[in-house]
Amino acid sequence: MKDKIVSCVAGLGVCFLMAGAAHAEGQTNADYDKGMELVHKGSYKEAIAEFDKALKSDVKHAEALVERSLCKFRLGNYKEVIEDCKELMNDNEPAHAVSKRQAYMMSAGAHNALGQYK
Repeated sequence: MKDKIVSCVAGLGVCFLMAGAAHAEGQTNADYDKGMELVHKGSYKEAIAEFDKALKSDVKHAEALVERSLCKFRLGNYKEVIEDCKELMNDNEPAHAVSKRQAYMMSAGAHNALGQYK
């Protein structure tokens, strides 16, 4: 069951990445754009570093936080995913509603992967 949940969340990540890529076309943040390029190449550790840079420039960059969380999920860093998701779930910006929903799904998948759901 755990493998099915992890596969499901990872599969959802592809959908999120595609949505993020569409949004990134209008993005001027070079770090975010570089992070997305690295994600598409499967270079998740390097992408996390780029998303970290983007978040230093703009702590409210919800898309960068979502993408960083997805990278951490794919690397199996579930406790870090949960921390990132807590940040997103506490975000009350109406424009970040989609990111907030993504955070709830990723958080559930990370908790499940850690055996914290039965």
